[in-house]
Amino acid sequence: MLILLLTSRKRHRGVLQQVSAMEPRKVVGGKLLWQHKNAFGNGEDFYIRGEGGQRQFKGSIGLRVPDVVWQDFTLSTIASITKAETKAYEGHIYNYYLGLDHKIDDKSTYGIGIEAELSDLKKTHRVNRYFGGLPVYYLYDTSNDRINPYKGWRARIDIAPYMGDFVHHRPMIKASLFSTQYWRLIKKDKFIIATWERVGQVGGIPFSDIPLNRRWYGGGSGSVRGYGYQKLSKPDVFRNPLGGKSIIEGGIEPRWRVTEKIGVSVFFEAGAVSERQVPGLKSKELMCGFGIGGKYYTDIGPIRVDLAFPTKRRKVAGKSYDSPFQFYISLGQAF
Repeated sequence: MLILLLTSRKRHRGVLQQVSAMEPRKVVGGKLLWQHKNAFGNGEDFYIRGEGGQRQFKGSIGLRVPDVVWQDFTLSTIASITKAETKAYEGHIYNYYLGLDHKIDDKSTYGIGIEAELSDLKKTHRVNRYFGGLPVYYLYDTSNDRINPYKGWRARIDIAPYMGDFVHHRPMIKASLFSTQYWRLIKKDKFIIATWERVGQVGGIPFSDIPLNRRWYGGGSGSVRGYGYQKLSKPDVFRNPLGGKSIIEGGIEPRWRVTEKIGVSVFFEAGAVSERQVPGLKSKELMCGFGIGGKYYTDIGPIRVDLAFPTKRRKVAGKSYDSPFQFYISLGQAF
């Protein structure tokens, strides 16, 4: 993923631009953000954001209001429209979220919200879906830095029950746990070992009834990097990712800062996406990838270049489904 970051130092306004390439020669995308950090004179954060590329574009308008009713409580509201043309599905997604976040202390934050979604997506045929939910999360973060952490750990739990046009009107429940750890072996950030894990599941309804955009897919940046975006999950006969009801992933990345400006890393990652309740770690669902990375450290964070390879390249209809490598360029560590 290639990212160009431009930020304004002014208090009230900032601009962020991002360009990304998740798969070689296939995906180029970007992000544009206009932000006002003091919209109504009391620290309100109002923003308009556009992000995406050839396969997906998402436009959103959001507002964050700090210290609502009580101190350290923040009200967030976001309205978004997504136009998707991914391998897994294509169509439009309309989403609205209203939530309240509470920062307990420097390490702990939790939030609860109300979400409504309407989608018009097509895979083999077009399906209109609508549902609403009550997403809840808890975040615990002891890491020393958001962009370039070298000590501490993070863990985030997300649970969201949804009701909508599901079979037999049963609720859908989507839950996940994502955590990262940073083990400093030499003073400062000269040599560390970073690890990450993710488990997720969708319960309550059959796999076939899960909305296409709410299934687990995996692959690409922020996942098993040896496989392309959405391609960790099993493909169907038309060479499109099926998605899954459950996911399990993890990785390890030793990072060595050779000089003040230059760093290198190696990584190994593995994951499985399944239509069943639990992925089979000894089955064909388990995919592994490995790679090497280089980093150039700047004042705002490391510029990272990764080259990742899959250990297994699948074939569908006699043709290779997985690319021989994936190339990423980004600002900040992979996790």
